[in-house]
Amino acid sequence: WAQEESRWVFWVNFWLRVAVFVSSSSTTIVVAFGLAQWAPVAMSLSTTLAAASYNMNLAARLSGLNQLITTLRNNLIFWNSITIVEKRMPHVRTHILSTTEQAVLAMTAAWTGG
Repeated sequence: WAQEESRWVFWVNFWLRVAVFVSSSSTTIVVAFGLAQWAPVAMSLSTTLAAASYNMNLAARLSGLNQLITTLRNNLIFWNSITIVEKRMPHVRTHILSTTEQAVLAMTAAWTGG
């Protein structure tokens, strides 16, 4: 789930940034071609897209998702590298549980902006 969500957030963030760049550049092009009456429209489109990207908090969401994916992969590698006896020890399970909980809390904090 987290990998799919991370890909989606990455592409939405990427295309919104491209759209902001193109729309802000179009303001200069519109003015250069003598269509200055369209400059406010192009600039307001750029501002709207930038505000949408900011309000969706995409950069922080992407960072939180990537941190969660990294932690889960590290836990899986750790779990596969220990012996059967070690897997039954309480401190091993506590370590996996606490690191996973911390990553989920970090992701939630990133999503909520807190």
